[in-house]
Amino acid sequence: MSMTTNVFQTLMLREWMQHHKGWLALGLVPVVLMFLVTLFGSVSVDGGESGEGLLLLVAFGTAMMMVVLAMAAMVFQASGLARRDQQDRSIEFWLSLPVGQPQTLAAMLLMHVWLFPMMVVAIGLLGGLLIAPVAVVKALGLAGLSQMAWGGVLSAVPVATLRVFTGMLLAGLWALPFVLLMMAASVWLKRWGVPVLAAVVGLGGLVLEKAYQQTWLLDSVRSLGSNVGAALFPGAAGNAGLQVNDKMLMSGHLEGLNAWLMMWEPRSAARYARSMCSLGSPSKKARCWSV
Repeated sequence: MSMTTNVFQTLMLREWMQHHKGWLALGLVPVVLMFLVTLFGSVSVDGGESGEGLLLLVAFGTAMMMVVLAMAAMVFQASGLARRDQQDRSIEFWLSLPVGQPQTLAAMLLMHVWLFPMMVVAIGLLGGLLIAPVAVVKALGLAGLSQMAWGGVLSAVPVATLRVFTGMLLAGLWALPFVLLMMAASVWLKRWGVPVLAAVVGLGGLVLEKAYQQTWLLDSVRSLGSNVGAALFPGAAGNAGLQVNDKMLMSGHLEGLNAWLMMWEPRSAARYARSMCSLGSPSKKARCWSV
């Protein structure tokens, strides 16, 4: 067991050594630019805004921007991972080691689908929490910070942070079929893999829908995309009777914010569990849907 663990850790270290500079730059450069723009630029808001709302919007708006960048980079990176060793001719070296293909693939996916994007978003979140007070002072003066209801802010920050990273975990699981298909297509068709895959899925889905009234392919793609969006972005899964928007937040009304942020968690996890159950036997499916 320890040997397997050491090998897996080494494979993860390999991914870190090869790619950490690019991922760190992806996280740091936008945050530093935003900080400089906020510090030396001007921040203006309409009347009636609160420091609490502005602080939370800037902090987690920065984090959400980094979520989009991290997911885009993950998709771009994933398409070339499976044929990376053939491109740099290191495949002979890695095949000479006691390393299995499942371990290599698992280390790649863990680092590039979850850990690297989470690192980028963590940088964005920490940077947002530094940028936000500067934006509050620039927009509302020092009184904006001194008169802030810190209790509500301090209770919302950990909940929102948990929401962001739990959402990324589930979004990675929902996006995994896309990632694996892109990796497989890139192995078979090299640079044409992702364009051909997109054309086959898009045009093939349209042909099935229009000519044969079969919508399962496009419905599956839409469902996976919808679940990725619902996992990443608050409110994308529906409000379930809770109304929270930017105007309410900017006015300082934080009541119900924590419940709104976390209300999707049980439903999203249950949907993913049921979708995995659909791959099993009929008896397994029946047990899963009865839960």
